[in-house]
Amino acid sequence: TMTDAGPAYFCCAECLERYSKDAGKYAAKVEKQQAALKKRDRIQVTCPVGGEPLDGKTTIDHNGQKVGFCCDKCAAKFKAEPAKFAAKLEASYTYQTVCPVSDMKITAANSSDVAGQRVYFCCGKCGAALAKDPAKFAPKLAAQGINVDVKKLKPAKP
Repeated sequence: TMTDAGPAYFCCAECLERYSKDAGKYAAKVEKQQAALKKRDRIQVTCPVGGEPLDGKTTIDHNGQKVGFCCDKCAAKFKAEPAKFAAKLEASYTYQTVCPVSDMKITAANSSDVAGQRVYFCCGKCGAALAKDPAKFAPKLAAQGINVDVKKLKPAKP
């Protein structure tokens, strides 16, 4: 779920529901989680202003960090009011950095929804490979924190 400081992750719907009823009670735990996540490798995949995929060429330096955007217009909006987009910037990253098929670095341009979760790949061929035999790659997804219900995954028809 999204907080004022960025996304917070939960193990299950029940924990998310408890958090939603009394977010203040869990604020310290969420802050601790977000601090730990900032230490992990991550890759920016969406624009922190518009939420669209990155265009691959529009970037600015913000606090010593390269931030990508979908267009020049969004880059200008962010540069004018970076604090306004702080939470969206944190949500613009994925902690999935390795393709579950090839074990290579993912790219923002290659992704698909797998059982309701966005999964990134190094190329379009790997997305097709996962769609063909999703259960085969479920353990690699789980190793990166993407847990999918294998029973809900159905191989793509040839």
